[in-house]
Amino acid sequence: MGLTGALATHLVASTDLPAFTAALDDTGLDDVLDKFARPTATSTLSELRTHVDSAFAPGSLTEIRTRLHERESEWAQTTLNQLDTASPLCLRLTDELLGLGIDDDLEGCLRRELHAATGLIRESDFAEGIRATLVDKTRDARWSHPGTDAVPHELLRRLVQLSPDRTPTSPP
Repeated sequence: MGLTGALATHLVASTDLPAFTAALDDTGLDDVLDKFARPTATSTLSELRTHVDSAFAPGSLTEIRTRLHERESEWAQTTLNQLDTASPLCLRLTDELLGLGIDDDLEGCLRRELHAATGLIRESDFAEGIRATLVDKTRDARWSHPGTDAVPHELLRRLVQLSPDRTPTSPP
């Protein structure tokens, strides 16, 4: 299933895929799904959905942080700690992509996200995050911007800009 929506409707174990595929040749899809689909467990995200929705309601990153500070829960504190260690560029980029995605369809959102990711790997924060997390395992990244307010708007625009025909512009 999708994290919060309907990107998938059924779960079929990877070990069952050969038999699932073979059964499709002989039986209708609904019957095959009835036979092979497994129930999914309730996710932690679905249990926290109300908290996530209210903390991450529309607004600036500063407003989101304020709402998290106002909550006295382990989840809110853990979330704040994660935001404190994240790349300010990536936080602003995520915020920008979410804002632009409101008026776009899934295909447009995925195109824009691919374009942004392609540009992001050229930024120093990408290599710095890999160094701090995977190479040295120190989690002491030194990001290129001291905070989200210091990320230049022009950089964000370049990372998310699609051409009028909704294809990525030249590599960001």
